Amino acid sequence: MLKPLSCWILVVLYAALIFYLSSGPITVDLPGSDKLYHMIEYGIFSLLLYNALSSSFKKEYPWKIALLTIILTLLYGVSDEFHQLFVPSRSADPYDVIADASGAIIVQGLISIRKRFFA
Repeated sequence: MLKPLSCWILVVLYAALIFYLSSGPITVDLPGSDKLYHMIEYGIFSLLLYNALSSSFKKEYPWKIALLTIILTLLYGVSDEFHQLFVPSRSADPYDVIADASGAIIVQGLISIRKRFFA
């Protein structure tokens, strides 16, 4: 398991990557495929954030860490959409936030299943 500082550095670097990618023009061609990309992108962010939170706090209530992870991932998704309001050729899309949250919820569900049945 990584040390807490290493986990948080990964979260910050990945958040910076998301910010960088959302600062440029849209490169997705297929209709609706951007929602899948959002789910994957924020699912990965959720995994990294969960690892950082888990390494930093007591693990007495893992469901609280999972819930906090989902909330923080959702807030970052909202901030990303707000950021896109100021990027030429981009716009904010509430459905992107739903896709972001869906990715986080799916990953947290998979983590919970893994811990319950395979740990």
